[in-house]
Amino acid sequence: MKVSFAPLEPDAAAFLSAETGVDFTQINFDQDVWLCITSRDEETGMVALVIVVEFKADWDAHLSLAIRNPRAATRRLMKAGYKSVFAHAKRLTALIDVNNPAAHQKAIRMGFQYEGYVRLGIAGERDALLFGMLPYDCPWLDEWHQHRRQSPIPFSAEAVPFGAPVH
Repeated sequence: MKVSFAPLEPDAAAFLSAETGVDFTQINFDQDVWLCITSRDEETGMVALVIVVEFKADWDAHLSLAIRNPRAATRRLMKAGYKSVFAHAKRLTALIDVNNPAAHQKAIRMGFQYEGYVRLGIAGERDALLFGMLPYDCPWLDEWHQHRRQSPIPFSAEAVPFGAPVH
């Protein structure tokens, strides 16, 4: 795989748009508020993975991603991406369509915590589940390993009561 941290090219933006249902084709990814990662198949040049993070505030970044080939999400890539995000933000937010249970479970396996329901949270058109991640929630960062050793409760994605009411 060939990885780029450059602003998205039109085919990568189109792929992300098709997979998420949000139009990313009109966005200027050259602005400092965006972190972009594109992974391509070296032989075909076809987009295998696109990750974009928009820094909404000094403390909060929002994640959007699309994966065509899961092998593109290497440990090295994920660690570099999360290190970059958490060097500039204290939390990472993901809004995931309520009708995408596979993505909900994948987010939990990635370390995101279910935080709630957002009406019309995706482009003002679709309801979303809100997931958040702090550095110590992220299994690709050292903070996670330190927190896990110190935590009296063992970490388990199955322990998260998906769909449970938030109090």
